[in-house]
Amino acid sequence: MMKRGLVWLLVGIMSFSIPGCSEVDTVAEGRTDELLVEAVEEQEPFRIGILVTSTISAGWSKAGYDGVLRIAEKYNVDYSLIESPDRSDVPEHLHNMGVEGFDVVIPHSFAYADATIAIAPDFPETQFFLGGAQIAEDPNLASYDVDSLDMGFLAGVVAGLATKTNKIGHIGGMEFPQLIDGLNAFEAGAKYVNPDVTVVAAWVGNWIDATAGKELAVAMAEDGIDVIYENCGTAGIGVIEGAQAKGIYAIGINTDKNEIAPDTVLTSIIADYPLAILTMFELWMEDEIENRFYYFGAREGAVYYAPFYNSEEKLGTEKMNIILGIQDEVLTGELVVRDYVESVFLK
Repeated sequence: MMKRGLVWLLVGIMSFSIPGCSEVDTVAEGRTDELLVEAVEEQEPFRIGILVTSTISAGWSKAGYDGVLRIAEKYNVDYSLIESPDRSDVPEHLHNMGVEGFDVVIPHSFAYADATIAIAPDFPETQFFLGGAQIAEDPNLASYDVDSLDMGFLAGVVAGLATKTNKIGHIGGMEFPQLIDGLNAFEAGAKYVNPDVTVVAAWVGNWIDATAGKELAVAMAEDGIDVIYENCGTAGIGVIEGAQAKGIYAIGINTDKNEIAPDTVLTSIIADYPLAILTMFELWMEDEIENRFYYFGAREGAVYYAPFYNSEEKLGTEKMNIILGIQDEVLTGELVVRDYVESVFLK
C-alpha cells in the first residue's frame, strides 16, 4: 500500500474502534480526533519534486511553484524545486527523483514532455503530473493546464475597453498552441466589446529575457499601442517595465502583477495553477487520479481577474460593470469562449 493510504486506513480502523452503535459520546469523539491528528503528524511526509523552466520570481514558473506551496499548506510535504534546468539535464533530474522514491513529480512545462514520457515508465510507483501538455499514459502519467482561451478572452475585454487608440498588443513567449489560443482569444474578447480594435502580436522567443520583453513593449508603445497583454513568463516583467516607461497600460497573466507597477498594470488574469496542482494531488491521494489530461478553466474556478485596485477609477463604473458582468457570464458558462474562437490547442 502506498504511503497516501496510511491516513485513510488509520481513520477506518479508529472509526470501528469507537464504542456505541448509533451515537458516539463526546469523549470518544475527542479521543478519536486526537488519535487522527497524531496519525497525520506521525506520517512520513509526501515527497514532491517540481521542475520549472525559469526562476520563480514571476509568471508560469511561480504559479507552478505556488501549487506545491499550496499542497504544503494542507499536508505534510517535503519538496524539491529545480529552477531553469538545462534541457539536456531534465531526463537525469526526473530519473533521480524516481530513484529517490518521490511520490509525485511535477515537470511544470510542455517543454519537458519528451523527457517525462521517456522516464515515467521506469518508476511506476511515482506519479508524474506534466504541466501544459495533453499527454497521458498509464500507469503513472497525467497532465494538466489552465484554459488559455478563457484567460485571453477576459484580458481582451479589459484591453478593448481601456484602449483610447484602438491599438492593443500581445507579447508572448514562444509560439506554442496554448499561447496562440490565448492570442486569438485576446483578439476575440477585445472585439466582443470594441469591434474597431486592432491587435498586434510579438514574440520574445523565450520565457526569461526581460530586456527583450521591455524592448518589444517600448516599440509597441511608439507604434501607438496603449494596452499590452503579456504572456511570456519572467520576460513579462520587462514587458510591464516597458509599458511603465512609456506611460501605457499592461495586463498581467498567471499571478497578480500589480506590485511590479501599480499605476501601469490594469489587472492580471489569474491562471490558478496552484488550484489545479492541488486538485491533481488530492485526486492522487484519494486513488482517484486518472491518467488523462485535465483542463481547468473559469468554470472550474481556475481563471479569473485579479483585483483592479485603482484601475477601477481609471476605467470608470460603466466599463467596470461590463468587465465584471462578462467575467460572471464566463464563470457560469452563460458565455462560452469557444463559441467565439476555435482552439488550436485542444485535440
